[in-house]
Amino acid sequence: MDANTVTQIWLDLATNAPFVGFLLYQYWDQRKTNKEQRDEMREIRNEARTQEEQIRGKFEKVIAQLNNDRSQLIDSFSIRIESLERGQDKLIKLLEPIQTKLQEIEIERKLQAQQNGKAS
Repeated sequence: MDANTVTQIWLDLATNAPFVGFLLYQYWDQRKTNKEQRDEMREIRNEARTQEEQIRGKFEKVIAQLNNDRSQLIDSFSIRIESLERGQDKLIKLLEPIQTKLQEIEIERKLQAQQNGKAS
């Protein structure tokens, strides 16, 4: 190689070395920053999952309690309805003889009215 060419190469390397150094520094710094950001995001996602599981647990507990309350209300209403139906049946059984007696009285009155109408 020519001495002039060698000198030119050394000059180019010397003038470009700080820029190459800056590029290498920026590359390594960017990699470090990206790794820190990935670690941060991983931690945030883990915290979010933990919070989601806690919230989900609370909601499942509330839903279970509401289902239990609903079941108790349904059972309570069913028992009350059955009780009312039994009371209704008892009333009907008590009223049937009275209804029969009223029908007999009405028939007797009609008969008396007919007999009084014939007698006149």
